Amino acid sequence: MTTPFSNSPADVLRYALIALGLGTLPVPGTNYTATSWPVSTGQELDSPDNTATTYDTTGIKDGRSMTDGDVVEHPGVQVRVRATDDPTAQTQAWLLANAVDKLIVGTNLTIGSHTYTVYAVSRKGNPARLSQETPTSRRPVWTFNVTVTMTQTS
Repeated sequence: MTTPFSNSPADVLRYALIALGLGTLPVPGTNYTATSWPVSTGQELDSPDNTATTYDTTGIKDGRSMTDGDVVEHPGVQVRVRATDDPTAQTQAWLLANAVDKLIVGTNLTIGSHTYTVYAVSRKGNPARLSQETPTSRRPVWTFNVTVTMTQTS
């Protein structure tokens, strides 16, 4: 039987990206610089223009153990990047995509009173330009999807 995590996989990935120095925790009332890249989970920030957001998505059920029937699943996460202009959004999306490909291997994270180990993040495709926000801002949005292999240790 699969047990839910205390924090969502999208939130765990958010903290992993922040731990790697690829973003910051959003702080209300902060005057962010263009290089701050606050990372939120579940709801995109209105400001600053340059931000990343992680969302939980459908994962992959890889099978079931023949000995005890335990289900093997890898939760899904979407990473969404928004910026002031298209080249900035594209560059940041690729930076995050390459980071999850290479840098997140056995990362240990503590979120509140819970501890997680992220063993791997597997990208499901290349970053792609999703759209521009409308009707007023026209800020470009890029996105990519991953699956996560992780355990909660406390």
